[in-house]
Amino acid sequence: MKKWLIIVAVIMSIFTISFAEACVKTVEEDNEKISENADIGEKVTANNVQIMNGEYLLFSGYSKLPEGTLLQTQLYVNGQPEEWWPADIYVEVSNRQWNITVPLGKDGAPEALSVGPEYVFKVWQKDNPSVSATLPFDLNPPPSLESN
Repeated sequence: MKKWLIIVAVIMSIFTISFAEACVKTVEEDNEKISENADIGEKVTANNVQIMNGEYLLFSGYSKLPEGTLLQTQLYVNGQPEEWWPADIYVEVSNRQWNITVPLGKDGAPEALSVGPEYVFKVWQKDNPSVSATLPFDLNPPPSLESN
């Protein structure tokens, strides 16, 4: 019985690793297509959020707005703006892309984002909130396979 469980665990591990690699490859390919075809869709998109080394939040996306256009950003938690978010820092469109990196644990920012609440990142053209994009996310882990 133990041997059978070990075999199943190894097969599930291989499947999980293969599935994760396929997802990463698909996301990378999709991002390349979006970058190459930035004339498709909205004037500004937000499509990536990363927590880098637990020290920084990175948000990025694409834009059809002219080179050098300034964008404003805001992070919301449970529908309320985060007071520590540097909303007065503008982001510049460059090569049809934009990104903002915000350090955690500095300038009033928490050491880490909380697991549980829903966050929404919003980006818009400076002084023109009708040209905007949002990116909802949370830090909840995916449901366990064991719960099925």
